[in-house]
This record gives sequence, C-alpha cells and structure tokens, in this order.
Amino acid sequence: MNVVPSDQLPKRKVTDFFITHWGSPRMVLSRGVFPCDELDG
Repeated sequence: MNVVPSDQLPKRKVTDFFITHWGSPRMVLSRGVFPCDELDG
C-alpha cells in the first residue's frame, strides 16, 4: 500500500473514493457539514 497526500491526487479521484466508500463526499457532524474531498488528508 502506498500512502499519498490527498493534495497529490486528482480531486475527482478523492471525491470518487468518498462516494464509493461513504456514499457522499460530505460528512455531517453536530457542528455542520464538511466537504471531505476538500479537507487536508
């Protein structure tokens, strides 16, 4: 397994990962909705 910072991947690949595994690139918490595909990772 290669670990690669998300800023070194095409944004579409990161978005597709969240859609495939979580159903959405958004995470809902009590503090609001966060776009996971735009956060540092």
